[in-house]
Amino acid sequence: MEWKKFAVETKNRNPWPLVTEAISISRCTGLALDIGSGGGADSRAMNDAGFLVYAIDSEPQALRNVKGLGGIMPLKIDLAKEKSELPKGKYNMVVAYNSLPFFGRKNAFEIMSETKMRMSKRGVFVFSLFGKDDDFVKRKKAFSVTKEEIYRKFKGWEMVHFIEEHKTEGKKWHILKGILRKR
Repeated sequence: MEWKKFAVETKNRNPWPLVTEAISISRCTGLALDIGSGGGADSRAMNDAGFLVYAIDSEPQALRNVKGLGGIMPLKIDLAKEKSELPKGKYNMVVAYNSLPFFGRKNAFEIMSETKMRMSKRGVFVFSLFGKDDDFVKRKKAFSVTKEEIYRKFKGWEMVHFIEEHKTEGKKWHILKGILRKR
């Protein structure tokens, strides 16, 4: 994937619908984290809703997309390569949409574990991961998970919304996405 091109092409897109839904059900604002901020739409939406947002990405263009916007702190971290702690704090919202599958299974699961520890009670986690039929997985550019793995990883959390979809739009997608809430 050409990440600079992705960051440029997605700069003016709307936030993902699940992010908009999560913002609407979030009980409070406070600290938020956008893992793989890309075009910045999700960071901007969280910030517009009153969150103070850490926007993490390894691509400088992605960070330029949100630089200078009050309430958004861009951080250059390559979570696919670096064992890096997430910024300190208790998060009321975390978005990891179309990013975790590219970090490698081990790193992604460590990030999810750290996210679980850092979430405030009733905090929401918006995610998207790939299933075994996704072209990125088949080309070994990303890893896959099953619905059962997600439920095991977040045992005890409320699954507010879950979608598994197969679609073809330029490539074959197999996406598992949803909103989880910490109990």
